[in-house]
Amino acid sequence: MLKIYRPMRRLECSVLFLPGMCVKQLFQFRRNMFSGIQEILVLVAIILGILFLPRILNRNPQKKVAPRPAVVLSGKMRLAAAVSILWPAATAAFIQPWKDGLFPFLYIGLGPVAVLWIIFWVFTGFRRNKG
Repeated sequence: MLKIYRPMRRLECSVLFLPGMCVKQLFQFRRNMFSGIQEILVLVAIILGILFLPRILNRNPQKKVAPRPAVVLSGKMRLAAAVSILWPAATAAFIQPWKDGLFPFLYIGLGPVAVLWIIFWVFTGFRRNKG
């Protein structure tokens, strides 16, 4: 059947927002725009549900054995690592190398830390070769 569309009356289209679009058409445009966004969000929710719900609702949790760390740090090694971070930070706060004292910071701040770690590395290598 052929539908005959009648032109809008002046009362229905009293305020124009966009060129050629009155209030009634504007609300239909907005409703159609948001329905498209809602459809996309529903599809995203369904996909996320398909991917994550089986993991969340897993009824047979398998016992997982935690892997051992490759390197176990002793208390002395942890202390050495902490001092290696804190000593340069404290000397940087005191000397302020960003102003003009870069070389004193390298000698007093970073130098001792680097020398001590190099000595530790060398002695550890000798000890492993002996034993």
